[in-house]
Amino acid sequence: MYAKLIIMLLLIPGIATFAPFATIQRQNAFVTRSTEFDDSSPSDSADETFEQQQESSSDSTSIMAELAASRDRLLAYIGDEGSGVARGEVETLVTSLVDSSRICAASEKTQMSTTPLLTGSWTLVYSSTDSTRSSPFFPCFTKAFGDDVASQIYRITDSIPEGIKDVGEAKQTFDMDANTLVSRVEVSALNDLSSSIMTTRSTFSVDKEGANEATLNISVGTTKPEKSTIVSKLPDFLKGLAESVPGFPSGAALEAVKKGSGKVSFEEVFFDEEIRVNKYETGKGDYGVETFIWKRASFGAGDMSGEKVWEF
Repeated sequence: MYAKLIIMLLLIPGIATFAPFATIQRQNAFVTRSTEFDDSSPSDSADETFEQQQESSSDSTSIMAELAASRDRLLAYIGDEGSGVARGEVETLVTSLVDSSRICAASEKTQMSTTPLLTGSWTLVYSSTDSTRSSPFFPCFTKAFGDDVASQIYRITDSIPEGIKDVGEAKQTFDMDANTLVSRVEVSALNDLSSSIMTTRSTFSVDKEGANEATLNISVGTTKPEKSTIVSKLPDFLKGLAESVPGFPSGAALEAVKKGSGKVSFEEVFFDEEIRVNKYETGKGDYGVETFIWKRASFGAGDMSGEKVWEF
């Protein structure tokens, strides 16, 4: 059992190298002043109510503006690729964004679910660790084999020089109706002589849902290299055979190693129409979490089709 998972990590190209505002129905908090029959004229009362309405509207606009500014500061700092930035500054900006979002949510009198905003495709623009770890497979692998074994393997794979191993674009695609998640990472070896998209398909349930944040309890299903350049060069009959190979049941394999290791919780600490920020706990380092920031690539769920699975 251990051998299958270790071989899958180390030998299959790429597996070893494996993250307008929220649609909240708003209602201005119109405060009406209760009046008694005294010397105040009706026009005075109406003027005060109008002023209170104006003040409430102004406060709401200010809160929304601060949320937009917090998001823009974070995006401006990390840029398009998130390279060469300081982890501490990123965490500070993320905390500011989350705080602004919660203040905005608290100011709303009526709220509706925002998790449908997760549906669609997202491109990773910042990772506090190797970007392949944005896939839920890796925290699950760590749970199965323990920090010591996993860290040793990660040190080996992370130290492979560029050119021999390269990691490209990482994407995640959600379908909130079907509760499915597809994580894809482009990986290549030997200066692009061999490349593929390592794909992990998972299901999830939503827990602790709030405005612009939620906890996703993810269950890993399968892992498989897709769109392999080596496979693309095979004769058609072999290509079809290779492409029909079922996905490896990585979740079940991890569960067989250690019960519960095929599942992991990701905290979606912020998301809207443009970006999302998620984290998972590691209990290690200065922050105890890994942080991933994503930009939206599309609103559609895209290709969420299932696949056959190895018998295990």
